[in-house]
Amino acid sequence: GVPEAFNIEKMGCTYYPGEDNIVDITVVYNSFADTASEYDECYSKMVYGAEYILQDIKGNANLNDEQKLLLLHDRLAIWNMYDYDRLETDDPIIYTAYGALGEGASVCQGYAMAYMYLLRQVGIESYYCSSEDLCHGWNIVFLNGKKYHVDVTWDDFDTYGEVKHDNFLRSSNGIYSTGHEAT
Repeated sequence: GVPEAFNIEKMGCTYYPGEDNIVDITVVYNSFADTASEYDECYSKMVYGAEYILQDIKGNANLNDEQKLLLLHDRLAIWNMYDYDRLETDDPIIYTAYGALGEGASVCQGYAMAYMYLLRQVGIESYYCSSEDLCHGWNIVFLNGKKYHVDVTWDDFDTYGEVKHDNFLRSSNGIYSTGHEAT
């Protein structure tokens, strides 16, 4: 995933063999950021939120990667709230890093995209992981050459300022034991 591409809702490519290798690329933009100026405004808000969360973490040589992972996990959980209202309207903002960082409200995919964006800013490799069965997404992160699961959404309490760590740096078996299912 590319968290910065929050303005793209769908992208498709069609190849027509035998017709001079013509390729048709279709891009559908999200209605909240379908012009360059709208994207720039949203992107600026997203970066502002990210920079606030990254304070004293990005470029801090006194922190190891595990500490960075934990601090960003906790700060994102506090910064963002699960957006039940927009979920009912299926507003595309809630599925994006912009929703989480720029608006402070998203659903699981937004949390995961925002966490991925934040981790990239501090040089930590991560990916988006999802489960169709759960209709849920979270992150896979790499720490000291090993992969771990992190689910900021399920660790975010509804009470402001409270964060759990039940789904932080879990092995595959460990994350499955907390109710996650994925292939």
